[in-house]
Amino acid sequence: QLNAYNVFRGNPGYLAEDRARYDTATPAAITEAVRDWIVSRPHVALSVVPRGSAALALADSVEVQVS
Repeated sequence: QLNAYNVFRGNPGYLAEDRARYDTATPAAITEAVRDWIVSRPHVALSVVPRGSAALALADSVEVQVS
């Protein structure tokens, strides 16, 4: 992880700052982020279920055969 911080953040010591982001997150902030970044945007949902278990798929799913 330290190398990832070094490569992508330019700071191998970024761990403390990254941890602080998680420590300061509130349920309200997470709900707002989900609403802004996921719910309000076009998306594709994929249900992968065991063969013969179509009832486990998301509602309104369309079955696709994979060869």
